[in-house]
Amino acid sequence: MDTLDFGPATGRSSGQVGVPELMGRKRTDAEQRLRALGLVARFHEIITEGVKDTVFRLDPPAGEIVEAGSTVTVHTISPAPGPVDLDRRLEELTDAVKALETEADAKKRHEDLLKKIGELKGGVPSRPPAPPGKP
Repeated sequence: MDTLDFGPATGRSSGQVGVPELMGRKRTDAEQRLRALGLVARFHEIITEGVKDTVFRLDPPAGEIVEAGSTVTVHTISPAPGPVDLDRRLEELTDAVKALETEADAKKRHEDLLKKIGELKGGVPSRPPAPPGKP
């Protein structure tokens, strides 16, 4: 004979249990309660207003009778990210791009520095030194 168990899991691998009411509970509480009843929690975040990680909906719903070992999908709240100031962000990215030095600019600056060093020493080096770590 199958049993209907709304209490803690009794170690039986067969039987039926009722999906508990978990609305408004925290994710960790829901997971512990389902595990205690012999059910498997699978979480899915829903972007909506509310407190993060709060149970929003269950599939199957609370009160439904399921086989022990069944999976219950627990939908939890994931608040939407705050608004982004696109104008400010674009300005930051534009400034960052302007600050980047192209390879050609870096090479030209390097050659100019070598020329100045050569002038200070009384001659121009025949070739630029190898970058660090290269022979």
